[in-house]
Amino acid sequence: MAHPQPGPARTAASHRVRDNGPEADLDQITDELHTLTPDDFTTARNRQADELKKTDRPLAARIRAQRRPTQAAWAANQLALHHRDLVADLLGPGQELRAAQEQLASERRRQPAAPP
Repeated sequence: MAHPQPGPARTAASHRVRDNGPEADLDQITDELHTLTPDDFTTARNRQADELKKTDRPLAARIRAQRRPTQAAWAANQLALHHRDLVADLLGPGQELRAAQEQLASERRRQPAAPP
């Protein structure tokens, strides 16, 4: 049973990764690949690598080396792409806790060591 996807439905057949020839950017291609479902990722990745092999073999190899995301990683990517505000809300308390712990550790380092 297919699960509904946020935003427009994307499949390997309907989504074509942009080909920028020799100037193709690894980050851009990787970002575009990660918008696809994990089931569609491998087909699109291999197609993109095959196209790039004609003009940029090193980049083609780097694209082909990209691993298909797990379902959990894909879900996290979708959350980050479509609900940035929620991700910020989730990360905010963690960043605040880290800052408080760093401040506490810094204060402890400044205290003189107790004699044994």
